[in-house]
Amino acid sequence: MASLPDASTLRDLARRLKQQARILEAVAGAEDDRHALAKSRKQLDRLGAIEVQPVLDQLDAWLEEERATRGERLARQLRQRCTDQGLELVVVTREPLELRLPPLGVQVDVDADRADLSFGRHRILRVTADADAIIDGVRDALDTLHAEPWDPAAFHRALRTAWARAPGEGYKELVDVFPQLVLALQGRRFLDDPRPDNLRPYSKAAFCYDLWRLRRDRAMRVDGWRLSLGTATGGSTRDKKRVFWLEDDRGRGQYFLTLRFVADADDPVEAGGDHG
Repeated sequence: MASLPDASTLRDLARRLKQQARILEAVAGAEDDRHALAKSRKQLDRLGAIEVQPVLDQLDAWLEEERATRGERLARQLRQRCTDQGLELVVVTREPLELRLPPLGVQVDVDADRADLSFGRHRILRVTADADAIIDGVRDALDTLHAEPWDPAAFHRALRTAWARAPGEGYKELVDVFPQLVLALQGRRFLDDPRPDNLRPYSKAAFCYDLWRLRRDRAMRVDGWRLSLGTATGGSTRDKKRVFWLEDDRGRGQYFLTLRFVADADDPVEAGGDHG
């Protein structure tokens, strides 16, 4: 690693620059006093040239090397912290730096000194690009996702209610079902007094996370109704506002566009359906 200028060199440079500044102040106030100007000129000669550029070059070299290796050093520090705390860490890509602390993704922008913690490619939390801050942030993000007790059957029923309320028939777009789900998940407090203060927050990241948990828990069929997810194909994946990236805890997944519920009595075997 490139070295920084040593402290004694910097202090000596600072001392000489202060002397130079005092002499130049005297020149500025001397006006047409030739004796004062001649004295100041001799003082500047004795002080000699002050070379600042070598220090600037050394600083630039250190900063450039520090920037180039920051991501790698952060990954090493984070791996050590995870090892110490019994956490799993997966390096997905190194440039840009993308990590996985299952079940969350971590996208790091070392130049901006920030890290985004996400699920389903939706940000949950942003923290500084620091190993301890990232680990603390993962815990905070999981606390957010786990704010409500997890009941897969209850979530399945709420999602079916949202699907029934969304416009259309059969397969309906997830983007249309999602706002109905937010309403279906509200508690008695909001229903009795629908003010913003009483609204239970529910993000797209939480929606993707709950769908993953539903599939993980093999709870795609509840009360005789099977949930089927329709994949996004071709041009439908271009508009990221209309599709949802449904992933597992390792980040493996694909884009989905629609969902529907089918009663067991009306449930033919469908190619491409999401059977759980």
